[in-house]
Amino acid sequence: MLNDNRIILYDFHIFIDDDGSTYLFYVKDCSENIVGGRHVSQIYVQGLNLRYCVVYGEPVLAATPTQPWELQSGDYIWNEGPYVVKHNGIYYLMYSGNAFFMTEYAIGYATATNPLGPYTKYENNPVLKADLEIGVSGPGHHCVTTSPDGTELFIVYHSHIDPNDPSKGRTINIDRMYFDEKGVIHIKGPTRSPQPMPSGVS
Repeated sequence: MLNDNRIILYDFHIFIDDDGSTYLFYVKDCSENIVGGRHVSQIYVQGLNLRYCVVYGEPVLAATPTQPWELQSGDYIWNEGPYVVKHNGIYYLMYSGNAFFMTEYAIGYATATNPLGPYTKYENNPVLKADLEIGVSGPGHHCVTTSPDGTELFIVYHSHIDPNDPSKGRTINIDRMYFDEKGVIHIKGPTRSPQPMPSGVS
């Protein structure tokens, strides 16, 4: 999709808050979005009227590559693949950094008290990254879902089929995710071995 400035928009995510208000998170593609001399993919958010499928309000910058782990790809850098979850009144903007074809493609998050931000990145990002010892390369671009009984969280993401040749394609991974008592996201992964079935599966 192109906006009025002819910049490609992609990775759309619709977040519906507890009160029914709706927001559209999306990415400005790095091909034409140049910031400080670099090609940068950035995550934006706007209000969304679901009935008429139109956004309203000004675009708000939610995340741009700033942390060292996100800046490993030279003059083209990425924050993409937004997915928002809410926990104890805090909005967690989860996202992927680096290029999808890199081993260093990984997942981090930022938090805010309002869906429009401002968002502050977690200082210990990424929370999910490659583990080449077990054959996981480039884990990223995800969503979050629950177990059938609603007691467990799972993160669904992709990684490279062949860590030695990321261009061969990607495969789907599912791992458990949880919030600790301080509200920090933890992911029990990446994994490559069989895991216990989700709670509530008959």
